[in-house]
Amino acid sequence: MPHRTPPTALASGSAKTVERLRVLGEDFTALHSALRGDRLVAGTVSLPALATRYANAQGLAASSLSLLLGLAEEPYAHGTADGRAAVKDLGRLAKAAAETTAQIANAAALAAEDHRFDGHPEPTQPRRAWKAATLDKYLAAAAAFIQYTPDTCQSAADFSESAARHAELSVLPGQGLSGTEEKSHPRAAAPVTLTPTQQKALRFIDGHRVEVYEAFTSRVGRRRVRTGAADRIPIQTVDALFAKRLIQRDTGTSRYAGQRLHLTEAGRDALQSLGPAPVPAPAPSPVRAASRAR
Repeated sequence: MPHRTPPTALASGSAKTVERLRVLGEDFTALHSALRGDRLVAGTVSLPALATRYANAQGLAASSLSLLLGLAEEPYAHGTADGRAAVKDLGRLAKAAAETTAQIANAAALAAEDHRFDGHPEPTQPRRAWKAATLDKYLAAAAAFIQYTPDTCQSAADFSESAARHAELSVLPGQGLSGTEEKSHPRAAAPVTLTPTQQKALRFIDGHRVEVYEAFTSRVGRRRVRTGAADRIPIQTVDALFAKRLIQRDTGTSRYAGQRLHLTEAGRDALQSLGPAPVPAPAPSPVRAASRAR
């Protein structure tokens, strides 16, 4: 399992939570792959393998519940629609892991009916087709319950990291910095470099209503950008502007309804440094075009 270094800009507690959520997503992926790969037949199934699946699912359920309780205690989990949605997502995560555990227990109980103490099937007992089908049904149901849990973990980790960074970088009321102090502040952003695509997106967000949303019908964590115009902004470009801290979301609305993007103070400074938008070259007049045609 690849190791990720916790974000150094975060406090150790917040960084640990983000890391645990990402690792939890990887563990859910591994268990889902194992359950999908199991082609077990009643009477010959390995009980030790099922016991391992059960222990893994039970551990994931406990970890999900622990992270749920930890996130629910954070102030930012109550003040925004994103925070409340993240808590709900982790609640569903814990439930999915528990239901997966129950399905694996059903499979183990069924498989145990035809097993001897040495782990081999009883030779005098014929294999029953309905048991094989039922066993496969239990394992398929167990895998289905956690199909989208890795995306849920990723979404919760992204939210936790973003919220923790925002909380650490915020200045308490009455302690605002002057322009000179802000530029010399150790947390002040360094000059940023923007690609032409990012420059265009920054200008468009400044003058238009642009929203990031997550559709109910899509997998959890799969985001889209809504511009309300013919112009399209890739989600990768929006993420890049987020990473440079040039834009922020209106977290007063649900991410499913859509959260409008706004420029941060750093974003406005970056936009001002870009200067006026390049004027597109004028299209050739019909008269000149007709003259060239002749």
